[in-house]
Amino acid sequence: MHHALAPRFSKIARILDKPHLMAGLRVCDYDDANCGTCPDCVFMLNALAVLDGFDRAPTYDRADFVDGRVIADGRGTRTDLLDMRAAAVANRRPTDLPHAIDRAIAAFDRRDRLTRALALETLHRKFKRWKRRRRYLRAAAAPSENLRR
Repeated sequence: MHHALAPRFSKIARILDKPHLMAGLRVCDYDDANCGTCPDCVFMLNALAVLDGFDRAPTYDRADFVDGRVIADGRGTRTDLLDMRAAAVANRRPTDLPHAIDRAIAAFDRRDRLTRALALETLHRKFKRWKRRRRYLRAAAAPSENLRR
């Protein structure tokens, strides 16, 4: 189900009733287990709260869930959060999640507008390209270790 053409929240809802998939559920990029604090883990914890799925997710601890903690860190996450918001409103749980999603999306939109207005992505890309080019030119100009022998 990784990188399928379906929203992240709906993928979670689909695998929730499949114990063999839930037993090995790991979304964290920072820890061998699920850390519970990175953007991916926070999204999963919120999804489990909306879907009332903590009892079916042995790799996640309900104690890591903090009602109202939402992280919007990209345009894709923004869309996924809107799906989760609709489900939270429909399921009426957790109560603060729709407002927290609205706040997180508003904060992301402000950062995104600023990033676009200042062309920070373009500057970052140009800086990385300059660093790679500089590293290549230095390596090309330095005599090779193999040629000295």
